Amino acid sequence: MLPAYSKDYNKIQIKKLKNNHFSPHLHNAVEFVYLLDGTMEVGVGINFFHMEAGDFAIVFPNLIHHAQVFEKYRGNAIHMKVSPQFLLGYEELLTSNRPISPVIKAKDLHQDVTYVIKQLMELEKEESIHGNKTVLQYAYIQVILARTVPFMKLYQRENPKTHDIVYQAVIYIAEHYQEEISLTKMSKDLGISQYTLSRVFSGTFHQNFNQYLNRIRLGYVTEELTNSTKQITDIAFDAGFQSQATFNRVFQEEYHMTPRQYRKDHAY
Repeated sequence: MLPAYSKDYNKIQIKKLKNNHFSPHLHNAVEFVYLLDGTMEVGVGINFFHMEAGDFAIVFPNLIHHAQVFEKYRGNAIHMKVSPQFLLGYEELLTSNRPISPVIKAKDLHQDVTYVIKQLMELEKEESIHGNKTVLQYAYIQVILARTVPFMKLYQRENPKTHDIVYQAVIYIAEHYQEEISLTKMSKDLGISQYTLSRVFSGTFHQNFNQYLNRIRLGYVTEELTNSTKQITDIAFDAGFQSQATFNRVFQEEYHMTPRQYRKDHAY
C-alpha cells in the first residue's frame, strides 16, 4: 500500500510493489490494489480480508487500512492512489459509505478493470501524450469505478468516535510525524496513558511506537525520493528524522539499500 496520511490533489500514484506488511494509515485518496501473485490480507479498521492472485480491492477515502503477508513467497501487486479530483460523480458515495468487503474476487472482476490497469501502468511511463495524459487518466479511473463500485455492498459510514484510540493514534502521528514527538508527548496531548498507547501499538499495529513512527516517516521519504529532486538530507529532516545517522540506519533496515539506490531504482 501507499502509506502516510496526506492530501494529494491533481495526482495519481501507481506502482508495482512487493507484497509486504504495511502499517495502519489513512489518506483522503481512494486506493486500488490489484494482486498479481501471492496472497495478502488487507485490513480495514479491525477487519481483515483475504486476497489471492487476480483479486482487486478498493480502499475508500479516510479509512484506516493496513496489510499483512503471511506466506514466505511475497508476490507482487499494483497499488494505485487516486486523488479526489478524479472521483467526480463518486466522491460523495465513497466518502459517505464503506463496503462490507473491499475485495472483488478475480472471478467477479470485469475484464475492463484489468485492461485499464495495464493502460494506466503504460501511461505512467509517458511524460506526456499530446497534453492529454490527465484526460486519459480521468477516463480510465471512471471506467474502474463504473465497473466496480456499483456492484459492491455498501453501508453508511459511521463518524470516527473521539474515544477510538486507534483512530486517534493514527491521526495524531499523521499530523505530527514531521515534528519531534515521543510516546510521552503523545500520551499527554491525547490524554491517554502511555501504557494504553503502548498496548495499541503492540497489540493492533504489531510494532512499538518508534517503529510505527519511523515507517510513517519513511513513507514520506520514499515518495519524495521517487517524485522529487530534493536533496536526500533535506528529505530526511523534512520527514522528522533528527539525525542523518538515525535516518540512514532506519532506511537500511527497512529497505536493505541506501536512499540513493532507492531513488535510482524507483524514480521515473
